[in-house]
Amino acid sequence: MADGFIIQRINTAGFGSIVVNYPSGSSCTCSNGSTTLTASTSTGEYVFSVPSSGTWTITSTKDTQTASASVSITTINQVAEVNLSYDIILYNAGNIYENVTGGWNNPAVTSGSAGWSVTTSSFDTDFITMTSASASMCSISTKNKISLVGKTSLNISIGNYSTKGNSYGHSEIGIAAASTFTDINCPNFTSVYGAYQTINGTGVFSLDITSHQSSFYIVVFGGSRGLTVNKIWIE
Repeated sequence: MADGFIIQRINTAGFGSIVVNYPSGSSCTCSNGSTTLTASTSTGEYVFSVPSSGTWTITSTKDTQTASASVSITTINQVAEVNLSYDIILYNAGNIYENVTGGWNNPAVTSGSAGWSVTTSSFDTDFITMTSASASMCSISTKNKISLVGKTSLNISIGNYSTKGNSYGHSEIGIAAASTFTDINCPNFTSVYGAYQTINGTGVFSLDITSHQSSFYIVVFGGSRGLTVNKIWIE
């Protein structure tokens, strides 16, 4: 009742209102053309009273992070709500984001039954190189569990991708409850995942995580493939 009263009071002073929830400690603006409104607090909640109809863009910024969304205000006293959150970056162009990931495990993944050899990944200046021989595999995983609460997708950007001539080979990005992956066998290791997305070329691959709203380790499995990873992030 109190919140509704406040919003109604704001609406009488402007055309409509936009209720914004954004990361605490951030700055927040609401813009339409040459008009920009700025939140007077950084508490993570703010109501903008917009002076006119139109499409308003709300932007939240903190350090190098930014998030934005647009909303259309068409009728007087309209109340719209916008929720903003930042991407969680796990790896980008050489930065392992240790404060978030805890660093990355880099175990060799082998299958005793097939006798595949041990192969590991390397973290280079600008990307992660995952290179396996035709009868070996490699993986990486975060040392910390990462909260997926409120997030919708796990994403990976692949710069190069090549096959190694092994019919069992495959690459994947996934989420897992376990922190040890040295016992993962190809091709049946996918049972350790809560969910996973196959990687089969270059570009961005995304895993829908809307049904997995808790904390997981993030795993990239190179398989019997050669690939470079440019970025890993959660939206």
